[in-house]
Amino acid sequence: MVYAIIEGPTHGWASGRTLGTGLAGLAVLAVFAWWELRSDHPMLDLRFFKNPRFGVAAGGVTLIFFTMFGMFFHHPVLPAGARLHPARRGLRGIPIALALMATAPNSAKLVVRFGPKLTVAGGLGLVGAGPLLLIGAPGRGGQGHRVPALGVTGDLSSTPSRR
Repeated sequence: MVYAIIEGPTHGWASGRTLGTGLAGLAVLAVFAWWELRSDHPMLDLRFFKNPRFGVAAGGVTLIFFTMFGMFFHHPVLPAGARLHPARRGLRGIPIALALMATAPNSAKLVVRFGPKLTVAGGLGLVGAGPLLLIGAPGRGGQGHRVPALGVTGDLSSTPSRR
C-alpha cells in the first residue's frame, strides 16, 4: 500500500501498477486482520478498536505522526533544502526535537491536570498550527520564521491519550 501511495503520482493513480499494488496491500492487511482476530495471542488485538476512546486516540496519534513525518521530510529537503548541505538540513529538525524533549516528559502531568480529551485535543491543535504558521513563509527572509512553526509542530505531539 505504501508503494502504491508513493508511486501513484509517477505511474498514475488509475494505472494497473498502482491499483494492483494497492489492492495487494489491502489484501495482505485483510489477511492480517483475519489472522489476528482468530489468534489466541495476537500481536495487535483488533478488538481494542471497538472502544471509541482507544480508536479515536489511535487515530489522533496516527494523524500526528503523519503530520510530523511529513514535516520531517518536507521541511529539510523540499524545495530550498535540497540545495543545502546535509548538516544544515539536519539542523533544521532541531526545533521539533527540542519541543518534543521539553514536552514529552510532562505530558502525563497534563493528562492528570486537564484530562485526556483536552490534552489530546490541545496537542492535535498545536500540531496542526505548526504547518499553518508556515503559510506564506517562503517570501520572508532567513529561516528564523520557521523555528516557532516547527517548535509548535513538535510541542505536545507526544502527549498520550491515556497513561
